[in-house]
Amino acid sequence: MFCPKCAEKNMEGAKFCSKCGEALKESKKTTTKPKEVPSNPENVVGTIFTHMIAGFIKPFTSFNKNKEKLSTPKYALIYAGFVSGIMWILSIISSIFTAARTVNYGLYRNITTFNFASVNYIKIIFVNLFVYVGLVAAIAGILTLCCLIGKKKLTFFKSLAITSAAIVPYALTCVFLAPLFGMLHVHIQGIIAIAGLVYSFLIFLGLVNDEISFKSKEAKFLFYFACIGSLCLVFYFVYYYFGSMYVNKNLLEKIYDTYSSYLN
Repeated sequence: MFCPKCAEKNMEGAKFCSKCGEALKESKKTTTKPKEVPSNPENVVGTIFTHMIAGFIKPFTSFNKNKEKLSTPKYALIYAGFVSGIMWILSIISSIFTAARTVNYGLYRNITTFNFASVNYIKIIFVNLFVYVGLVAAIAGILTLCCLIGKKKLTFFKSLAITSAAIVPYALTCVFLAPLFGMLHVHIQGIIAIAGLVYSFLIFLGLVNDEISFKSKEAKFLFYFACIGSLCLVFYFVYYYFGSMYVNKNLLEKIYDTYSSYLN
């Protein structure tokens, strides 16, 4: 017979369950194994989206609360893909408006017009997707590589989770708000972009500092110097080839044009 409490199979005629000690009664209902109640499927996207909203205001509290879950390969990859996808979509919107915008300098005032039909949408989608997916993967890879060189225990998936959590303010401010407010004035764009970049940078350093311990301040300084120097090289590379994350005369445009001409 089966225990009505824990579903453990017991010998016929037993008075108590051998596993949980529940009193057993001989009944037809207990001779068959009770049906298992199916558990509700886990809402991964909802969990990550909730963490992103909370992480923008309280990044360290939110990350430490969900650290074990976010550091698993499943959550880390989905989290990175989710953040990269948001940056990709926001950058497409701002890039379309930027590419379609034309300012005509009149006699008395400037006239701004938009010609959305002239925008190469395929090129915009291709360039921005490559930039932001590569940016998240590059930062996580550099952090993991620095940890391996410094003999620190930090997996790539945890590095990916840290990068994804830290880059959320950058995604909202630098990728979307800064280009849009830049249509009003270039100084507003610069202020918003710098604020978002500094905020993301401080979150990144804080999360890394919580995960890694150092024997001395010198070792800590050298580690951060290597990480920051490598990250600066990545951002310099991105800025040099892709400008301000727009789709104007960059390397990927040439790759796209070459590939399109080859197909045609």
